[in-house]
Amino acid sequence: MLTTPPPPVDIVAHFEWLREFAASAIRLHPRRAASMPVHVSKMGGLFFWPRSVPWPVCHARDAEDLFDLSRPEKLDELKVFLGHAYELQQLSGFGAGSSREPVRNWISRQLDEVHELARRGRHGHSQPYLPLLQLRREEFSTLPYPADADLFQLLWCPCVHCEGPPNEPPGFLAFWRREADIADPLLVEPPKTDGIDLFECRLNAEYITEYPVSASFEAHFREDLDQWHEGGAAVYDDMLSAAPGVKLFGYPRWVGDAATPFCICGRMMKILVTIDMDEFGGRGGSVSRWRPVEEPEPDGSHGFSIGDPGALYLFHCPICPGPRLQATVQTA
Repeated sequence: MLTTPPPPVDIVAHFEWLREFAASAIRLHPRRAASMPVHVSKMGGLFFWPRSVPWPVCHARDAEDLFDLSRPEKLDELKVFLGHAYELQQLSGFGAGSSREPVRNWISRQLDEVHELARRGRHGHSQPYLPLLQLRREEFSTLPYPADADLFQLLWCPCVHCEGPPNEPPGFLAFWRREADIADPLLVEPPKTDGIDLFECRLNAEYITEYPVSASFEAHFREDLDQWHEGGAAVYDDMLSAAPGVKLFGYPRWVGDAATPFCICGRMMKILVTIDMDEFGGRGGSVSRWRPVEEPEPDGSHGFSIGDPGALYLFHCPICPGPRLQATVQTA
C-alpha cells in the first residue's frame, strides 16, 4: 500500500466555497514488476487479450501524407483547416492556443510542428498500439463498465495524431470485455515501439480527495487564492489541488491550458484516466508533497513517455451510453 502525504494546509477551512468542488480520485501508483499474470490489473506488459484477435496497429497518416505539403495549394488547404480548428477551440473554451494569441501566430506554430514530423521521414504511423492500462471490475468497480463487461483495456498510439480529418484512426483504443469470453489468451507481448519504453507495472490503488486547478475557477475565486498566501494560486495548484501521476477520476492536472472537451451531446465531459509522465509533480512543483510516505527515495517511473514531458487525458460522457470517450494529449 502506498499513501499520499496529507496536505500541508486544510484549504477548505480557508475557503468554504471549495467544498462543493471536492472530488474523489484514485491514484494508481504504478511500480515496475516482472512477469505479472496476464489477467490482473496493471500498466503495460502482457494484457488478457484474445489470441484470435490481432493486436491493433495504427495506420493513421502523418500530416505530410494528409495534406501533401510539397504542393502549395495543399499547404494552403492545411492553413485553412488549422484556422477552422483554432476557431472551434476558442468558441468551445478549450484548445491549443490561448484566447490572447493571434490566430496567425497559432497556425504558424502548428505548421512548424507539421514540418518537423515530415522532416523525420516516416510516412504513416504503422505502429502497434501500446498496452497502456488494464483494469478489472472486481478492483475498480466505479469505472463506467457497459452491461456485463468486467475488464477495461486502454491502448495508445505512440505517434502524434492530427485531430480533425475524417476516417483517421484514433490516437487511443478502449475495450470493455468479459473475462469469461477470453478462453484462449495471447501469451506473447505485442511488438515494441522504437524509442518507447513502457515497463510492466503493478498498481497500488489509493483513494484521495482532489480540487480543480485554479485556472478552472472564475476570476474572483482565483483572486481569493492569490491573496491568501505568498505564491497564491501557484502554491494551491502545486500542493493542494489535483495530484500528478497515473490516476482515475478526480481532476486533470493540466500541463498546458485547460482543455476539457465537450461531448457531441453538448455536455462537458468528465476525466476518466490521466497518464502523467511526471508521477510526483516534479515539473516545477514539489516532489515531496506527492511522493508516497512509504517511499522516501522511490524509483517510481513507469517509463512511459511521449517524447516531451506531458500527460494523456481520457474523458468520458457521464450521460451518453457506450460510454463515449475522447482523449487529449498535452506536452510541456
